[in-house]
Amino acid sequence: MSLVEKEEYETAIRNWIIFEKQLKTINEKVKQWKEMKANLSTTILQFIERNEMDGIETNEGRLCCVQKKEYTPLTYGYLEKSLESIVQDKSKVQQIISFLKNNREIKTTHELIWKER
Repeated sequence: MSLVEKEEYETAIRNWIIFEKQLKTINEKVKQWKEMKANLSTTILQFIERNEMDGIETNEGRLCCVQKKEYTPLTYGYLEKSLESIVQDKSKVQQIISFLKNNREIKTTHELIWKER
């Protein structure tokens, strides 16, 4: 390895470490902002629901309240456990998996979305 290559390599490592530290700091800040936004969302959603509104107009756009469906996770453990109680015919596996996917619990929540003008 030449001296130039070694210097380029060391510079790349130093820069990588700098970026890694900066990303860690930024990600920590983003996490804090997300927590603050979630708290504000809860407050705003409560206001919107209490006043039977579907959104709020602002000078910058419309803050909308929409329903969001969240499915429970379909894990391999769940599939394996369920398949144990069903016929072992491999031709039925696809049918069984479809059955399981179509009968999962659905959780409906409310979420704020931003529609910018």
